Amino acid sequence: MYNLGRAYHFYGYYNLAEDCFFKVLDCRNEELRRMAIFNLSLIFRKTKGKDMQRYILSKINFQKSTNI
Repeated sequence: MYNLGRAYHFYGYYNLAEDCFFKVLDCRNEELRRMAIFNLSLIFRKTKGKDMQRYILSKINFQKSTNI
């Protein structure tokens, strides 16, 4: 699902990419989740503004600390 989200993101289908990245957030692989959050933040910065980017990064908590 992550790779599909990246493809949608690359071609500018941001709504479809968002859906894919949000589905990745439910997976157990923490590295994939971090990459999905980072890509969501890029999409939000481009389409919804920096406030939304900050919001998504503040709402998603990991068990370990992350440096994004």
